[in-house]
Amino acid sequence: MSVPDSDKGKWAIEELPKKWEWIDFNLFFFDRTSANKKVPQKEYLTIGKIPIIDQGEDFIGGYTNDDSLIYDGQLPVVIWGDHTRIIKLVNSPFVQGADGVKVLQPSQIVNTLYAYYAMKAIELPNKGYSRHFKFLKESSFPVAPFNEQRRIVDKLDRIGDRHRTARNELNHIPKLIARYKQAVLAAACSGKLTEDWREKNPELISPSEISKRFAEQRINQYQKESLELKKQGKNVYAEQIFDFVSSLIPEITV
Repeated sequence: MSVPDSDKGKWAIEELPKKWEWIDFNLFFFDRTSANKKVPQKEYLTIGKIPIIDQGEDFIGGYTNDDSLIYDGQLPVVIWGDHTRIIKLVNSPFVQGADGVKVLQPSQIVNTLYAYYAMKAIELPNKGYSRHFKFLKESSFPVAPFNEQRRIVDKLDRIGDRHRTARNELNHIPKLIARYKQAVLAAACSGKLTEDWREKNPELISPSEISKRFAEQRINQYQKESLELKKQGKNVYAEQIFDFVSSLIPEITV
């Protein structure tokens, strides 16, 4: 059953360069999906001989030890998620994952990496977790002459290398920021951060002098309260305050 044109794959171009052609999906890819040689997710192993490739975000979904399930077609292939639309290029032996996995082998007229990049470039409708293969197989693909496909792949690989390098450098930025913050805090707590400001403000009062002044203020306040209590005949409380005030005397003589 055909799908509306609006649901077919879309591209950033409408007119192709000279000697390029639009090719239908069934000439661009061969569908090598197996109906029998696949492993349900509940049977995945965390450790095993053979990787299971499915439509999940992780490249390897799990493992199996069943050699009879290994994909026996030509490699490499493109793995495509019917539900997730996730795309993976697989170059080594694998076992097909649970339902929703499509194993697509590029045809003879298409460079494998060119086909992989084309799959990443095509825009398909997002129908949530429903199946999308019906939209993909009704789409057409722009195909360059084979030599030009190789040039395109080489350029995309170089761009990919630069992108990975840039991403690795960006991944170091949070660590650099954390180190910078730590260095700033260390400078602040050692006085280096305000060294120039201190030179311009020599009238600063030291913490010990501030503490001494606060202690003197408290003693004066307690002495006033002690005298007031004595006037009221509350000598017991007055003596307690006097003792407390006396204990502060060493604080102001430091």
